[in-house]
Amino acid sequence: MILVLSSSNGHRSHELYQFGFAHDSLVQFKPGGPWHWVVTETVYPGAAASKDGRDHSFWVYRLFRIEGDSLKAEPVGVEGFPKWIQYLLRPNHSETTLVSTKEKRLQELKLPRPNLVKGPF
Repeated sequence: MILVLSSSNGHRSHELYQFGFAHDSLVQFKPGGPWHWVVTETVYPGAAASKDGRDHSFWVYRLFRIEGDSLKAEPVGVEGFPKWIQYLLRPNHSETTLVSTKEKRLQELKLPRPNLVKGPF
C-alpha cells in the first residue's frame, strides 16, 4: 500500500504492507481532529507467546497520525490502539487476553514501520 500525502511543501509517499485497506482504514475520531491511518498487520502462529502455551494468529491494528505529508506512530493507548484480535474461523471483534501486555509491546516492536518512498510518480 502506498499512501501519498500532500502539504504546502509538496507531497510525500509512504509505503507499508497493509492487509485489507478499505474505506475505514483512514479515520478521524473527533470532528476537526487529526486523521489517522489504521494499519492492519498479522502476527502468525508461534510469533507471540500466549498464556495458554498454544500457537495462535492475531490481527494487530496500529494507528499512525497524519500530519501534513508525514506519518507519526501514535503512542500506545491513543483511542484504544493498538488492538490485538485473535484470528478465528468465525467473526471476532474482541481484544485478546491470550497475550500479555508486555508480550504485545515486544511483538509490536518487530512490526514494520512505513517507508518513505522516493518519486517521481
